[in-house]
Amino acid sequence: MGRSVISGGPLPPGTEYELAEIRFHWGRENNKGSEHTVNKKAFPMEVQLVHWNSEKYSSIEEALGSPSGIAIISLFTQLGREHTGLRVVTDNLEDVLYKGRQKTATSAFNPTCLLPDPQLRDFWAYEGSLTSPPCSEKVAWILFRYPLMLSHSQLEEFRRLRTFPKGECPKTGEDGVMADNFRPTQKLGERRVRASFPS
Repeated sequence: MGRSVISGGPLPPGTEYELAEIRFHWGRENNKGSEHTVNKKAFPMEVQLVHWNSEKYSSIEEALGSPSGIAIISLFTQLGREHTGLRVVTDNLEDVLYKGRQKTATSAFNPTCLLPDPQLRDFWAYEGSLTSPPCSEKVAWILFRYPLMLSHSQLEEFRRLRTFPKGECPKTGEDGVMADNFRPTQKLGERRVRASFPS
């Protein structure tokens, strides 16, 4: 599969950002999991498509913390019907249940399947930081208003993942369940959030 790129919208004119990775953040319960909230409401999962400016920088490492370096498209999730495009991911989680495991999926995954219908692409945008180390600033965040639908059983596949290698035990005082892997919502501070739709 070729490069997956984004451009336009709130991004600098004439600039393309290349997809580097997709991150999933989820909670143990359905009332938490997202790193962003809407009117103080959290979602059970947030999916983040991390892009870097491959026209301006030679590597994602160079783009981190640099002006117009990183852009992240973020999608909230809502429980409902199964998301057929995500099956490429969820059907393979069983094979990477334990820490240290990896697998190359035999079916191609098209990240555009995560995006809402073109008529439903309302979004919020702001300049913030990465939510995981090194927490670099100057990140262009684009959060879609309408959530991604996935089934409860698909979410449970993520919740089955473990933080320890197969044959070992979790660390003392831990249950070894990979969940609640989200950073708590941060204060907005001086950041300005813009909306592409009337609020």
